[in-house]
Amino acid sequence: MTDFFSYLVQASLVFALLCFMYRRFLSTLTFHWANRFTLVLLPLVSMLLPLLELGQLVPLSRSAQVLSIVDLSSFHLGLPSPTMNDALVANPHESPGNSSSNWIFIGYLIGCMLVTARLVLTTRNIFKVKRNADKVAVKGSFVYAASVTAPLTYFTWVFIPKKQVKNLHPLILKHEMAHVRLKHTFDLLFIELYAIVFWFNPTLYFYKKTLVALHEFQADQAVLSDNVPPKDYLQLMLQTLENKHQYPTLSYFNNSIIKKRIDMITKIKSKKGKTFNYSLLVTSAIIISLAFTEQTIPEEATPYKAVLLLETTHNIPSIFPLETYNPRDITSTFGAKVRAPKVKHHIIHKGIDIRASIGTPVLATANGTAITVRSEKNWGNLIVLEHEDGYQTWYAHLNGFEISEGQTVKTGDVIGYVGSTGRSTGPHLHYEVRQGEKHLDPMDFFNK
Repeated sequence: MTDFFSYLVQASLVFALLCFMYRRFLSTLTFHWANRFTLVLLPLVSMLLPLLELGQLVPLSRSAQVLSIVDLSSFHLGLPSPTMNDALVANPHESPGNSSSNWIFIGYLIGCMLVTARLVLTTRNIFKVKRNADKVAVKGSFVYAASVTAPLTYFTWVFIPKKQVKNLHPLILKHEMAHVRLKHTFDLLFIELYAIVFWFNPTLYFYKKTLVALHEFQADQAVLSDNVPPKDYLQLMLQTLENKHQYPTLSYFNNSIIKKRIDMITKIKSKKGKTFNYSLLVTSAIIISLAFTEQTIPEEATPYKAVLLLETTHNIPSIFPLETYNPRDITSTFGAKVRAPKVKHHIIHKGIDIRASIGTPVLATANGTAITVRSEKNWGNLIVLEHEDGYQTWYAHLNGFEISEGQTVKTGDVIGYVGSTGRSTGPHLHYEVRQGEKHLDPMDFFNK
């Protein structure tokens, strides 16, 4: 669930940044077709930018990191994160229940359902209006004389107030037919569907107003392209200011952005050199995408060398439990406070979580004897090695074993493989170091 919310937040932030760049550099240009294409593309780009190379997603870090890479295989909607699962392991007597994140998720779903219900209700009302409307021919086009407050379009349907049908101004009809020809309803419907998932993003309100305004600019441009005197058209627009709207997802001839329409109609056409502004938006998208890109470590520097802290002995934990060390793979540290389901207080994390792909070899961090090699409920597949001076190392959520109970192992031997067993929602290794009854920070036992 943490990964899902992280993705929503990141996609929303990208969307807000791109909308700001559009408003700053493109909104005043008269290239209406290019602006429409750009605006419709912004939600798609904002959803794709946080997604990296095949199989990777950038979530917000569970610790102090701002960005961290996590495999898509650990992306499970509505399930606890690996850190939360290890809290369950640390207190196995507690049963799963509703945590604060569960309540947030429930609130998010309620928001999604309310936005969906609004869209369904609006659509139902439109069909109801159409059923009760009279289809009439006006100046060679078919329109619906309906109980609406102002002319509006929905896909190929043009609704006209009953009292205006007989005296319908030809320029209003041209404007509405332009909406039909340009298929503006598809844009609005797409944004309503996008809003179901990202309803919490306040930028959506301003984005919708910008898109509706652009639709009006295009329709106005289509009318004026038929050699209609701008003075006559502007006077007609001013006469319709007193009307109100019923449905937010439809195109109205008289809308609240009348001043912007007038400014755009009287505006001098943008020069071709202004098309450079679109490259600024593309550059912004590239810069944003770099924030979600994992830095590439040179191949020769990637493998972690199993250097011992104490050169005189191999009998206490002294190396990293995986062949490759990357600090960004430590998704939860020793001593981190986490809240488990049905637990009112925080539980202290007793080890570290190391993100890795399923099947990654797990190494014995010291000479020792395997005292546990079996499945242990919340721990999943678990290996416990016993070393000198009362030390033990624990390796949880494994995908498989390479050793058996009672077997003696040496430092660096492969003892198992990373998995996602027990109460784990994503591939990772939970690693602990103990001495007697005391839990120790594993990070103190290997070179970094």
